[in-house]
Amino acid sequence: MISVLSKALQTTFTFGNNVNKQSMILVQISGTLRNLANVEESYGLLLSCKVLPKLCEIYADDRFKGHKELIMNISRLLSKVSIDFNCAS
Repeated sequence: MISVLSKALQTTFTFGNNVNKQSMILVQISGTLRNLANVEESYGLLLSCKVLPKLCEIYADDRFKGHKELIMNISRLLSKVSIDFNCAS
C-alpha cells in the first residue's frame, strides 16, 4: 500500500501546473500515509519508498504554503514517525 501511495505521490506532479488540484490529491495521499504511520511496522516502508523526503520537499515548497490541510497532514505524519530513530535521521 505504501509503495502504491509513494508512486501516486510522485505522479501527482504530472497533472500540470494546477496547484489546487495537486493539493487536493496530496491531501488525500498524505492523510492515508498519516493513518498508516499509526502502525510502527510501516516506518521501514516509508523510508524504503522514499516517502518522507518527498513529503519534506512538498512541505517546504512555497506553492503549497497556503494549503493548510496538506501542511497539517504532512506535519502530523512527520511528528508520528519522528519517534523512530531511522525516520528522524
